[in-house]
Order: sequence, then C-alpha cells, then structure tokens
Amino acid sequence: MDAAYYEFPTHDHVDALVVQDPADFYFAFKVTGEITLKKYPNLPRFGDRAGRANENVLNADLFASAFLRPCAEFRPNVGLTMFKFP
Repeated sequence: MDAAYYEFPTHDHVDALVVQDPADFYFAFKVTGEITLKKYPNLPRFGDRAGRANENVLNADLFASAFLRPCAEFRPNVGLTMFKFP
C-alpha cells in the first residue's frame, strides 16, 4: 500500500481494504515518510516543513503508535512492511 508512505494508515482505511479482499490476501505497506525521511523534500505537500530536518526520523515510539497500532487487528493480512529511504 503506497498510500501509507504519504500518511499514517488509519484503522478504518485498512479495514476497508481488508474486507474487500480474500482472507488469505496479504498487504505490503510502505512505512510513512514521517518515519523514514531524514529531511523533508522541498515539495509543496510538506508546507513549512519542506527542506527542514525531520525530528521524527526512525522514531520507534511514533512508528509503534501511529503506524503499527492502527494495523494491529489486521496483522494476519500484513505480509510485508517496507522502509523506503530516499
């Protein structure tokens, strides 16, 4: 799920995906850039954070609470979690 790279997954969004697919279907998630970006790129979507250092890079607590927790119920359907480092 590429969308997870751009914003943290929500329980409702993952639930909506899981109910559409067979029970044995596995999802792959890209970890949110909020966790993997060392510096925010100079892109409009980053607003006033563009070009600045990311204080949350590799923040394990944020990863656990904002990324893993919403997906916890659906763990049997998560086959891969990718960390993309630009």
